[in-house]
Amino acid sequence: MRKAVLAASGLAIVAACGGQTAEPPASPTTFSPPAPLLSVAAYAPPLMTPPRTAAHVYVARPALGLKDEPLLDAFAVDDETGRLVLFQQTPFNADMMVAHPSERFLFTDTCRDYKKCGVHAWKVAHDGVLEPAAVQGAAAYGNPVHIAASEHGVFLQMDDSSTGYAASVAAFGFDPSTGALTWAGEFAPHHGCHCTGLERLMGIAVDRSGRFFFEMTSKRIVTHRILADARLEKVTEAVITTDSNSGMVMHPRLSFVYAVGSRRDAGVGYLHTYRLDAASGRLDPSGSTELPGRFGSPPLALAVDPLGRALYVAAPSVAPAILTVPLLAGVPRRVDVTAFDDASVAGIAVDPLGRFLYASTVRGNDIDAWRIQSDGSLVALGELAVGGQGLAALASR
Repeated sequence: MRKAVLAASGLAIVAACGGQTAEPPASPTTFSPPAPLLSVAAYAPPLMTPPRTAAHVYVARPALGLKDEPLLDAFAVDDETGRLVLFQQTPFNADMMVAHPSERFLFTDTCRDYKKCGVHAWKVAHDGVLEPAAVQGAAAYGNPVHIAASEHGVFLQMDDSSTGYAASVAAFGFDPSTGALTWAGEFAPHHGCHCTGLERLMGIAVDRSGRFFFEMTSKRIVTHRILADARLEKVTEAVITTDSNSGMVMHPRLSFVYAVGSRRDAGVGYLHTYRLDAASGRLDPSGSTELPGRFGSPPLALAVDPLGRALYVAAPSVAPAILTVPLLAGVPRRVDVTAFDDASVAGIAVDPLGRFLYASTVRGNDIDAWRIQSDGSLVALGELAVGGQGLAALASR
């Protein structure tokens, strides 16, 4: 597993620098060398006529062993029970996915080998069937570990853990009218090795309007304006008080941004709340909520109820759990704990209508589900299907 759409690594890599101090550049740089070519996936006909439903769930199941067959699974959600009905399996190796804001497209990572990675775009048909649309390689070396998307751009966080060099962001332009992808350049915020005291790029996200891109490091959250060609322009930054951070989401209706992380020295997890200034992109801290349990690594995944009732956090504490954080006008009220028997959560996703929560696990290799009550609390539905890495839930059209 490299990582999922909503997951992040809690592993800190420290490399010796021979006594030299490596400082990140004052401003990011972009460049556009020729990108490696990758092949568009073959279309896989549905296994059956897709059932009529209000929502679909998609799961990336990469090949974790020599005998594994990589698959991209498509499920229909039973609107009454939340159960999942598998209707399409596409042979394709991906670790993570993210939906286009229109939900007409789905994006996954794709790699031929370590130095030939990129983004694959999939058209989502009206019945939920995935149709290969386009692929674009990244002229940036490394393993994709996070993916984010705006109306006209897709972004991959690339990690080079084999050399100890800091991560970069590969940016791609996207044309929603045709489904075409183009290479926009590599955004390298933190060059240099992972020396003690230097920042590490730990997560990326895009705001609800698609105007701002967030780069979360071990020290701060940097806001960038997304330009028309998907390049990034730094505009401001905010301090984050945890040093092992993993995910960000935005409130579906209000101007709140939420980030999760942990302090490695104390093993304590936190949910940080910020207010986003829609004009400038500035994030103003609005408080931090301590999460129950002991965190040897950062929270694994973060999702928000589309109705704005609650946040959900997959916590890899000593006693693994799904944490429910009810929201009152966007402000966290408390933290409720739902026990969970698998600490290897790769991603969580909420049904677009706010009815069900799904968690994909790696160690248990299954998808667990909960019914979301009117107050945002959870009622377990059990294990529903074979799990994997990336996980996304989209509304039907």
